[in-house]
Amino acid sequence: MVDSTLISFTTSNRGRLLLVYAGHIYRLKKSTEKVKYWACHIDDCLASVHTNKNDEFIKANGHHHHMPEPEKIELRNLKKRVKDRVQSETNSIPQIYEEELARSNLSSAALTLAPVALDTKSGLNRVRRKTTPPIPTSADFDIPDFYQQSLNAEQLICTDKITKKKRMILFATDKQLEV
Repeated sequence: MVDSTLISFTTSNRGRLLLVYAGHIYRLKKSTEKVKYWACHIDDCLASVHTNKNDEFIKANGHHHHMPEPEKIELRNLKKRVKDRVQSETNSIPQIYEEELARSNLSSAALTLAPVALDTKSGLNRVRRKTTPPIPTSADFDIPDFYQQSLNAEQLICTDKITKKKRMILFATDKQLEV
């Protein structure tokens, strides 16, 4: 019998929860009041896992006709960490990706499968655009506090006035004004 401590979770490309059990990835197939039914993420594989509503292991059914994919699990976890940072930070996307790749201690097999920063940039730009406010179409808008400060938490907006029915916003740090 496989130890039930091998259960962990990761996320799919679309943000759905995936179960990791004994090196295999399962997607949620059905959920009832008491039991969650997980099916292997490979379409023609019949292996499944049952957990209770608190995601505690109940039983595993069937056998996999494929090998475990620990590299894919490592890469999914890396991708999740990078996405979380891209949504919450303003650093460049390639810089975030390279930092997380260096920090992740991937196995050599996973490292060879990992895409380079340039290949992930467009998808991660899409993730970042979802958190960025849209460009205003009129002069009547509020600037969120986050955008009123520089990366060093210095005040960035010096003036925000309406003169002759036109809005004038002056962006500068104290150091820039001294220069």
